[in-house]
Amino acid sequence: IRHAPHDTFSRSTGEGRRAHPTWLREKTLLPFTLSTESGCAMGSRLLKRTRKRKGILVTRTDRPTEQERLETVLAHFVDAGFARLEPALLQPAGVFLDRLGEDFRGRLYLVNDGGDAELCLRPEYTIPVSLDYLASPEAGKPAALAYGGAIFRVGDGQLAQAGLESFGREDREAADAEILGVALEAAKAAGAARLKVRLGDAGLVKTFLERLGLPPAWRRRFEIGFARGTPLPKIFASRPRGNGE
Repeated sequence: IRHAPHDTFSRSTGEGRRAHPTWLREKTLLPFTLSTESGCAMGSRLLKRTRKRKGILVTRTDRPTEQERLETVLAHFVDAGFARLEPALLQPAGVFLDRLGEDFRGRLYLVNDGGDAELCLRPEYTIPVSLDYLASPEAGKPAALAYGGAIFRVGDGQLAQAGLESFGREDREAADAEILGVALEAAKAAGAARLKVRLGDAGLVKTFLERLGLPPAWRRRFEIGFARGTPLPKIFASRPRGNGE
């Protein structure tokens, strides 16, 4: 759940909903399938009760499926005024390696297109959503976007991820509060309980690193570690590559 403060925020139009840009209204949403393996975002293992009757196995689902929970979350996002965006499954691998480090390569499902381009199955949504926004005619204008579907990481297989991206608001604190509130309400509507909330601020980390005066290699290591959510002891565990002591 992220907020990108650039330009200005769009006003609400009609029944509290924001006007969705033309490029997004015309974008085709691709279907996707989700696994039910444990560890999927916003979900737990599907619970079932079974019984036998006259030789026929009858299965009754006690809880909504992973797909149903995801659609509940996305419907709540849309009702709150966030337009749904579904980026392509295949993404340029380089942008993830630049942002998350070359050692993230081992987590990517890589695909070669027969030429020089190196592609991968999307390992997360934030970067693909941001790239689609920046490539659209509405780049630089206010946008409130929602996403949800399958992501792929080596070691975890296929997982589910849902979230929100906000571009253009100047009232950063209010934007953060709105996104957090919408996310918690959506999770509750999907049946989540006893949630834990972890908040981070990339701007605060950037300022902190600037004040430390770290060598470039160490600063890059901290930035990558923060983006991944890596604990500080693991960041310090090995020396960074490149110049800098």
